[in-house]
Amino acid sequence: MGTSDFEGILSRFELACQRGATPPDLSEYLGLDADASLLVELIHIDMDYRLRRSDEIRIEDYLSQYPILNRSDESIAELAFSEYQLREHRGYNPSSQELLSRFPEHREQLSELLSSYRRGKLNDSKIGLDQETVDLSLEGGDQSRWL
Repeated sequence: MGTSDFEGILSRFELACQRGATPPDLSEYLGLDADASLLVELIHIDMDYRLRRSDEIRIEDYLSQYPILNRSDESIAELAFSEYQLREHRGYNPSSQELLSRFPEHREQLSELLSSYRRGKLNDSKIGLDQETVDLSLEGGDQSRWL
């Protein structure tokens, strides 16, 4: 499958998610030659739209429906971490301990992903603070406080 085919499928699926009152069936967008990477990307989109609708969805639901995902530990960890990020972004306040307990066989990889994610969020907040400092000094504030 070429890149344009891959992107076209993802675009059509996302459009169907946006238009429909009920989520589209993922399997309708998987061809006979579809690989796990297409499925993983479709799941990212599907999960995002379902969480926007406040649907109760977990990675385990996808794993039971699409056994091909169980062949790749990397895909499982990536999807589990993606669920965590999406839930956090949507205001669900997910627990990293709960995530790790749901996927004990992926604990090491998930711990690394969570740690990197937290460091990135910390750096983002520091960058925001630095930007605020620059903005204040440019607005004629007391620049000596920032030196």
